[in-house]
Amino acid sequence: MTVIAAELTAADMVLKGTVQTGIFICFIACVAGVYVTRFQSKEPMKMPLGNFSISTDLDKKFKRDYLVAYLLAMLADWLQGPYVYALYAFYGFSKADNGVLFIFGFGSSALFGTFIGGYADKFGRKKFTILYGAIYALSCCTKHFNNFGILIVGRLLAGVATSLLYSVFE
Repeated sequence: MTVIAAELTAADMVLKGTVQTGIFICFIACVAGVYVTRFQSKEPMKMPLGNFSISTDLDKKFKRDYLVAYLLAMLADWLQGPYVYALYAFYGFSKADNGVLFIFGFGSSALFGTFIGGYADKFGRKKFTILYGAIYALSCCTKHFNNFGILIVGRLLAGVATSLLYSVFE
């Protein structure tokens, strides 16, 4: 189900260029951030905790592990965003149907976002981060079906996943 380049409208080409430019800018910003944090700091970073400090190696490992997981999760969410509408249009759904699907996703995020962060604090952020990955994967799997009911379930799952993404990683 690939879209041939000749079938893309001018607006689609502009959107594609905008997304690619945004990804390139994010890449340059990440490279600049790595350069500044790794090569510009002269003294090791210490975080006081009572009578002792976190070692520099442990701090660097934590930052690296956290940032890799967080940035991959955010990148997956950002990359999916511009193409979902085009996918639904490709399946033949009208703008009204697309609106309904998006409302289900945003509504789900608004509903679950009010309490899911508290549950993550209560039961453990690591468990909810893993839950985010599973729910997000299920949400992505539903996009392979040209069935409105399945796509609604996928948007509900995507809303829950978005709520988890913006609460459990922080």
